Amino acid sequence: MDENAKLAIRLSRIYARLLGERERLVAPPKYVTRLIPEREAYEAAQPQRQARIAEIDEALPHVAYVIQLLDPAHDISGVKPVRPKVPNRADMPNGISGTAMDIVREIDGPLAVSEIVDIMGERFGLDLSSPHVHR
Repeated sequence: MDENAKLAIRLSRIYARLLGERERLVAPPKYVTRLIPEREAYEAAQPQRQARIAEIDEALPHVAYVIQLLDPAHDISGVKPVRPKVPNRADMPNGISGTAMDIVREIDGPLAVSEIVDIMGERFGLDLSSPHVHR
């Protein structure tokens, strides 16, 4: 495989991520708009979302054109959107699962998942007031 085809594949991955980000901005997951605090925050961020959608709409044709330039045989219509994952909001040295395992190792007895989450919240000052964040 030549360098142009490899670059076209890399760009098609970027294209898929842009499509997925746009899809998520247009049709968010239910949990974002289900609870009132999240819904209010979501509605307040409407101008930023519209600006990002406009940026993506402007960039997509350019990325598709470059992909076609590099590899004319590449089918851009077959690229499936890759929706972004929710960013990890907790700043923990070992990540969420690593920190949970550290807590399990430190405590001698068995712990429920909710107890582990409560301990993590205490240690790192997390606001666990909404059920979505606690989950």
